[in-house]
Amino acid sequence: MTSRKLLVQGILTSLIALYGCSGGGGGGSTPEAGPTLVSITVAPSTSSIAKGTSMQFSATGLYSNSTTSNLTAAAVWSSLTSSIATIGQTTGIASGTAPGEAIISAVYSGLTATALLTVRDAELVSFSITPASTSIALGLTQPFTASGTFTDTSIQDITLSAAWSSLNTAVSTISATGLAASLSKGSALITAVHSGLTETALLTVTPAELVSISIFPPFASITTGNSQQFTATGIYTDTTTTNPLAADWTSSNTSVATIDPTTGLASSVSQGTTTISAVYSGLTGSVSGTAELTVTGSSTVTLAWDAPTTRVDGSSLNPATDLSAYKLYYGTASQVYTQTVTVANPGTTTITQTLTLAPGTYYFVVTDIDSAGQESGYSEEISKTI
Repeated sequence: MTSRKLLVQGILTSLIALYGCSGGGGGGSTPEAGPTLVSITVAPSTSSIAKGTSMQFSATGLYSNSTTSNLTAAAVWSSLTSSIATIGQTTGIASGTAPGEAIISAVYSGLTATALLTVRDAELVSFSITPASTSIALGLTQPFTASGTFTDTSIQDITLSAAWSSLNTAVSTISATGLAASLSKGSALITAVHSGLTETALLTVTPAELVSISIFPPFASITTGNSQQFTATGIYTDTTTTNPLAADWTSSNTSVATIDPTTGLASSVSQGTTTISAVYSGLTGSVSGTAELTVTGSSTVTLAWDAPTTRVDGSSLNPATDLSAYKLYYGTASQVYTQTVTVANPGTTTITQTLTLAPGTYYFVVTDIDSAGQESGYSEEISKTI
């Protein structure tokens, strides 16, 4: 019973205390209203980014008591031209997707603010040169290319828009298109500059290399029983030549002609055609050249002429004692004599000489040589078809 009394008294005491706090004569006061949002702004108001890059926008609220508040995370963001730029609805981070202009909007508590975002073309971030390091023989050229990575992650060929140069023009020069020429042995740094970025590559020029072999004569014809000398000329990357070139000689048809593997002297065996090859083997590989040799059947022709008995001045001449020899000139074209045969003076009034020739038309003239070594002019030309 005593404890119940105490509990009731405690409750009554609390109620009396609460009542006493309510004041003595009337109702409570109205609380003051807080500051209201007047406007919002977006920053930056005008900006520009490259395609493929992004930027942060911020929203700031201005209140009636002139205070401000950062509303970036609370505002609702959008792009009025999403084909140009997109923006995170809650983050305010805009990304450029295509060149052009986009209106960026931020909305909060019924208020709207906008900004202008210009998206530029994608810009170069980095680039590389291909090849990064290479070597060429003197006289050759080397194309270089430049490949760039842009802000939109695209990779483009920027070879023609880069500025090319060589840091050692005594060794190599390079054109505006990236084609390097070799001028002397050594090394040169090749430089490309684009959009303020610079990259280099190393070009080493090595000694000139043999690139081809030319054989002379390229086409030859001999009769059976005769031989033909071939020579090889080496042509190098810097256009210099070596003649004769020490090559290894072979004949493709040894039943027609054989050839000395060292000297290049071909010997006929029978009628037919064979390919003559000269091969040079070096550190960088083998280079070869070819010629064609035709072996034909032979025919003989006998030429006869009378010994002269008078000199040009009309004085008499004894052919038996005043002449030492005759020279027989001939060839396959009129007045073009490519072959010569010296005939010793037999001391007779009629001189003959037999030649073994391949089929064809030949033109002949004769001169005489006196005992003093003086040679006369050509005789009248004659021709013969064999």
